[in-house]
Parts: sequence; structure tokens; C-alpha cells
Amino acid sequence: MFHNRSQPFTIIRRFGNLTATEHGGECWHRCPWFASVPSSKVVPAGNDDGTNLRALTDPLDLRGAPAWAPTGKTIVVASYDNGAPRLFSVSVDGGPLVPLVSDYAMDPVWSPDGRVLVYSGPDIGTTFSIAAVTSVGIPSSIPNLTLTRGARRLVFVRGGHALIVLRGEIEHKDFWFVDLETGTERRLTSFDRDVIVRDFDVSPDDREIVFDRIQENSDIVLIEPHDVPNPN
Repeated sequence: MFHNRSQPFTIIRRFGNLTATEHGGECWHRCPWFASVPSSKVVPAGNDDGTNLRALTDPLDLRGAPAWAPTGKTIVVASYDNGAPRLFSVSVDGGPLVPLVSDYAMDPVWSPDGRVLVYSGPDIGTTFSIAAVTSVGIPSSIPNLTLTRGARRLVFVRGGHALIVLRGEIEHKDFWFVDLETGTERRLTSFDRDVIVRDFDVSPDDREIVFDRIQENSDIVLIEPHDVPNPN
């Protein structure tokens, strides 16, 4: 996933069972893509070289990040409907939207085998919960998982049996490993307070995490006015 701050959009590339990340100027995997533009009303798609650009949907009120199914045949998007974002499946070959999750749902992520889709629910105070459904929208059981706002990014690891998440305060979080079978959680990092992580991805072998790092710096400067006319 690649975020360009000057032109905010997200490019999702199929990548086996994970989303590919632009890293050092190269993508871990090259393939056809689709893009979700925050202000856009359609889901555009095209070839990796930028050709064959086309709209996959009628106008929509898209929210959050989309998810390309492991089969490569559908894309799940969150679209605002009846007062809340809900998940719909979009065929890359065109066709009508297929409702997938009727409750409040955003930022879907597929398991590697395409059997389970996890997503984030509504903000309740400063937190939100993670839920899951099957590929046909039937609720799926996972351990209770509540995260803090600003940490909606989730990545499956270990063949879909675990998740890497960001957990902590709103402005400061660390990486955690969550076993989806036992519910066991393990902290992976202990960042300094000045390390602010917003987005990340995991390498295909689950050995590396690539993440952004936001640094906030400010200076206080004393400006002494000169040659200012005396009002008297």
C-alpha cells in the first residue's frame, strides 16, 4: 500500500495473501491495481502500467481502505449507506454491488485463504472493535479485540492464524501480535514517545514489518520588531 501525502490515494496490489508495499522505490509484487480516492465516487481499476483505466462501480460514497480478495476476482469496499459505512463486494468484471456486512464496517482485510474478512467497527469513545465475517458475510468468531483510534490497519500473518496490529494510545502505539486461535497477545516493539506509526505492512515471509514514521518538530523563534512607528 502506498500513500502519497501530496496526492492522497491508496494503491492496492495483489500480493498472494498480503497487500504489497512500496519499499525503497520498488513494490514487493507487481500486478493489476485498483485505487481508492477519498473524494472519489467510483472504484477505478487498470493495468499495472496505467493502461485500461476503467470504473468498476456506479457512483459511491467510499470510506476507508478497500481490500482485494485473494482470488483476484472481487474487491471489498466500504460505502456510506443509510447513515453509516457498510461493506460491499465489487466484481472486477463489473456487475452489481453485493452487500457483505450490513452493520457499521470499514477497512476490510482478507485472510490469505479468502475464508475470513476482518474489519473495524464504529468508534466508541476513543476505541473501536474488530469483527469478522466469512466470504459470504456470515459472522465469524474471533477473540475479542479492541483497539484505539488511529490504528485501523490490520495484517494477517502465519497463514491467517494471527494478526499484526497497532495498540496503545491515540498518538503513540506499538506493534502487537494477536493469535486468533488462542487470543494470546504479545507486544513486539517498545518505541520511544517520538515515534508515531500510522501505517505498515508485513513481508511475505512474516519476518519484517515496513512502516511509516511521523516526526513532529517545532521551533520557538523570538522575533524582535525593528523600525516600527511609534503610535504616539
